[in-house]
Amino acid sequence: MYALTTFLNVVQSIPVARTTESVRTLYGRAPSEGTMLLNLNVASEHIERFATQIKRVLLAEPVLYAESVISGPRVPGFRPGTPAVTLLSMGARMTENDLFEIIRRQSEQIDQLIAEHKALKAEIARLKKRIEELERRERKDAAPSVGRNAPPIPSH
Repeated sequence: MYALTTFLNVVQSIPVARTTESVRTLYGRAPSEGTMLLNLNVASEHIERFATQIKRVLLAEPVLYAESVISGPRVPGFRPGTPAVTLLSMGARMTENDLFEIIRRQSEQIDQLIAEHKALKAEIARLKKRIEELERRERKDAAPSVGRNAPPIPSH
């Protein structure tokens, strides 16, 4: 119930008094407002430690996000409609060489994905042919054999 009250109060922005009232309506009883406030403090301490760990990991990454965009008039150094790159970095400032290295790696990854895609398409085509061949065999084997080993047809 403590997770629910914390969720309602923090995530849903429901005041403590209203959260108490809602939980009492749903479950027939509810923790006191003091208990809920204590739970919020405990959750806050846990979140603080977790957020510190996340920041440490993110700060170790040179680039968190890179996106190619068509820049608008407010991007210094670029005319409107020219390609620009948006970066999100929490660590040291990115240099032009860092950016080119990121683009080079992404280009290699794209080339690899294209090669894998072609190989998968070829494998799919091969498997489709094999399935068609097996289905033809199955139809052939299921068809009644006329002539071979068939009993003679009586004539009248």
